[in-house]
Amino acid sequence: LRCYVKDYGEEKILELVKYRRSHKQEEATGTEGISVRPNRGYMRSLLLHSHDNDRVYIEKLQATIPSIDIRKKLAIRERLGGI
Repeated sequence: LRCYVKDYGEEKILELVKYRRSHKQEEATGTEGISVRPNRGYMRSLLLHSHDNDRVYIEKLQATIPSIDIRKKLAIRERLGGI
């Protein structure tokens, strides 16, 4: 690194860092210059599936809770969370 600074100067170090970061970003995403657009339908289906799984878990949890007051509170929270 010292040799690089001696040969090219400190400004080239900044360019080298920017170049490295851009290549690291491409490696991390795997896109390599390809523009990636989120698929709204796919994302929506993932969210709905997650919500369905949460609902099943809440229903199981409510079935195991003996107190009616606690069941009502959980039902209200679940309704408000879906809004």
